[in-house]
Amino acid sequence: MNDRPALPPHALLLFDRDDGVCVLPSYDAAENSLEAADVAAGKYEAYAPDGRVVRLAAPGGPYGPVSVTATGEFDPAGLEARIVRVWRDAFPGETPPGAAELARTHLEREPKAPRRLFSFRFRRRP
Repeated sequence: MNDRPALPPHALLLFDRDDGVCVLPSYDAAENSLEAADVAAGKYEAYAPDGRVVRLAAPGGPYGPVSVTATGEFDPAGLEARIVRVWRDAFPGETPPGAAELARTHLEREPKAPRRLFSFRFRRRP
């Protein structure tokens, strides 16, 4: 039996251009944490743990609000590829976790919305 808590219903995995990953517990947390200028510049890709593509937008431009919405598009292969790249760089030769496990691990380490995005990065083992 798995005693770990379920993921929040709107958790999302956010990847930056350098394959940093940040997991946010909700769309609201993402809207309040992301800078519109970065979203408008296309610096992030977001997915739900089930592989659904999450759309990030800055409808008011670089100084306006950020909008986060689920799309009808599923890309589990794209999500898996991002996770594999992150994991391969941090832990060569080890099997990467699935998206839900990665999200759960991150949220357990950062139970509240992180003070700084991408403060949680996988690092190579010594």
